[in-house]
Amino acid sequence: MLATKQNVQTAVINTVKDLQNQIVQVIPQPKANYPVSSKKNDTELQTITSDDLSRVYYYHFAKQTPTEVKKLFLQAIAEYNQTGLVKLVPGIANKHRNGITLGTYNKAGRSSTNQPQTSMIELGIGGPTMIQYRGRENYTINHASAKLNSHYADAYKLSVAVHELGHALGLNHSSSKRSVMYPIDQGITQLSRMDLRNLAKIYLRTK
Repeated sequence: MLATKQNVQTAVINTVKDLQNQIVQVIPQPKANYPVSSKKNDTELQTITSDDLSRVYYYHFAKQTPTEVKKLFLQAIAEYNQTGLVKLVPGIANKHRNGITLGTYNKAGRSSTNQPQTSMIELGIGGPTMIQYRGRENYTINHASAKLNSHYADAYKLSVAVHELGHALGLNHSSSKRSVMYPIDQGITQLSRMDLRNLAKIYLRTK
């Protein structure tokens, strides 16, 4: 998520460790920041989604995550859980289950975007890492992450936490300022109809 000295476009980090032999493919993450959707008032799905991706996620906080950040992410989790489209529960995911790591990082400086605006700073990062297993059972899991940038006080906002968690769950940027996925923070904390529609496109087709 971007900030005009307050708002950020997101990047993705890879949280996968110790991959097992039965994994046939780890779908790589984009190296650049996510582009804004070209469709008017739309929220784009990320391309790394799967028909057999479970709606259930286990989330945990990285060590030394501030209490304030935990509260923000817990509120963001409640926003997504109330949709009924996903179910985020506390716990550490094993290699067979979806998991999200929540926390902070510290990064100063402008965001690396191609947009002409100046004074854009990075308030957070978030995104999925999809892992496909093939064998006696065929399934895909998402080991995702969402973090707030502790270098900036403006990152400690519910709107930023909801935005980064949306990326972790598979939503891309939106061109609508009413969407939680608009790349520049507007203070929006509730998912729009389009956000819900696109979240449903990922998870209503799954088990």
